Amino acid sequence: MAKLIKGNVHLENLHFKEIPEILKDVSIYGSCFLSHNRFTLLNNCPVRVEFDFEIYKNNIISLVGSPTYIGGNFDCFHNKLPKLDKCTQKIGGEFDCSRNKLSSLVGGPIEVGTNYGCSYNNLISLQGAPTIIHGNFLCGNNLLPTLLGGPIRVFGTFRCRNNKITSLIGAPKYVKTEFDVSNNSELESLEGIPEKVDGDFYCYNTKVKFTEEQIRAKCDVKGNVYV
Repeated sequence: MAKLIKGNVHLENLHFKEIPEILKDVSIYGSCFLSHNRFTLLNNCPVRVEFDFEIYKNNIISLVGSPTYIGGNFDCFHNKLPKLDKCTQKIGGEFDCSRNKLSSLVGGPIEVGTNYGCSYNNLISLQGAPTIIHGNFLCGNNLLPTLLGGPIRVFGTFRCRNNKITSLIGAPKYVKTEFDVSNNSELESLEGIPEKVDGDFYCYNTKVKFTEEQIRAKCDVKGNVYV
């Protein structure tokens, strides 16, 4: 018989070095909070979590053993992940893998219900990101030389500050709210600019000083342009 826990599991701030064996292969009809411990691996992980699964601020080096299904948010930020192999593939809420040691998003979720956060890593590629983001896509403070491989449509904000991009090739074709590529000191070309941004467009502190007229000539920006 499948093991089931109805309700939330709170095991945060307990200095555990591993997930208790009682949670192995369990389905949790609620949320599972395992943050602020000392886990390095996800051994004994629940197999299914109907709502949020939080494992942030541990020392996790691998997502092998992640739940096969997470209906809410999956927060694994502030760990030591070098890659996203064996990550849960479909997440109902947000996915936040910021502040790890990632160089790629390959192996990460193919479907995310809301926001996708991967800022403050060592990313050199957006390959592996979902093609459609239903919330915000935040990839600032990485080492990205290009936006190729990133999402095509973002129904929230696309923010990619403080990277090494030289052009906008690979940028989303459509952004619902803000498009922000400010503070990219090597950005010198608008090639690849989105076709449409329903909100504001931010593109200042770049190698080439662009004008509002240049941006609006290439992109249908409904909001303000900040250059």
